[in-house]
Amino acid sequence: MPPGSLYEHGISERADFSFILGLPWETRAEVEKTIRFAMSLLGKYGVRVILQWYSEIPGSRLWEQHRRQQTVTEAMYDDYGFFRNLYLFRAGVGLLPSDVWNITDLLGKLLL
Repeated sequence: MPPGSLYEHGISERADFSFILGLPWETRAEVEKTIRFAMSLLGKYGVRVILQWYSEIPGSRLWEQHRRQQTVTEAMYDDYGFFRNLYLFRAGVGLLPSDVWNITDLLGKLLL
């Protein structure tokens, strides 16, 4: 059902649209395009938007590729708070750190 249908039936505020930002092959422009699209859904239909940075997940095709390249290991996930590990984040997201910070700042302004 397209978002407009959700809106027409009065249930769009109960719909979640989830987006992953920073897939390894994405450019900053592509990430910003995804954000603009997500925000347009929020503004036009009132749906809930969930934006999450890409994270390497053990066992996935991309993770296995990075494991073979010895960029990531299973041990990286043993520590409490591994999801905040900057090295692990950078192993998956291919954007420059400055781009990540700028996009994060943009999101903070949009979601206030």
